[in-house]
Amino acid sequence: MKKYHYIIIICILASLNAQSQSVTNVGVIPKLNIKKKFETLWSINLEIAPRIELLEGGTLSTLENSTFYTLTDITTVVSRTVGVSNSVGMGYLTRIEEDQSTAHRFIQQYVLIDYKGTYRIAHRFRTDQTFRKGGVPTFRARYRISSDIALRGQTVDPNEFYFKISNEYLGILRDQANDIEIRLTPTLGYNFKNKNKVEVGLDYRIDSFINSNPDHRYWIQVGYYFPL
Repeated sequence: MKKYHYIIIICILASLNAQSQSVTNVGVIPKLNIKKKFETLWSINLEIAPRIELLEGGTLSTLENSTFYTLTDITTVVSRTVGVSNSVGMGYLTRIEEDQSTAHRFIQQYVLIDYKGTYRIAHRFRTDQTFRKGGVPTFRARYRISSDIALRGQTVDPNEFYFKISNEYLGILRDQANDIEIRLTPTLGYNFKNKNKVEVGLDYRIDSFINSNPDHRYWIQVGYYFPL
């Protein structure tokens, strides 16, 4: 089966899932991602991602306007290449919430990349620990599989579109409120001639389905990637 058939099937499944589930939040996450390489092995990545909620409701038919600023995440990750294309990294995230309170998150990750002709598959294993003043610490173990697929030719060349999809699973430990979260993010990207990229996609998240009714969040992501 050709890659275009896979894309169509994935999009249909995502659409059916979205229609069959109740919606709690709809919003937008604009992202600015800056990456700088040092020598041949080291790199640093800075990402700024505010989050704005637009709609809120129990189902698609009960969505109501609920526009407000939720938070901003500022993430820095330092990585070192190991082997041919794999990397190990550590990072720190500052979360500034709407009431101006701040959370601090420490990140550890390992990324394994496998090239498959016209596309690549990336496996990311990540753990993180989040602390906030007066709050309960949160510990998470995460696994994400993602793929970039060239829509024309064998590779993603300058001035060409590409398709990207990721699926992530998160195990969450938080005192007595342990949880599991699942994310699915189909994205359409464009690779500029100067190696900058822009991506637009839908980040669907479901959580809180262990001890209560599940929460569903649909975030429209607009990202700009700027390598230095």
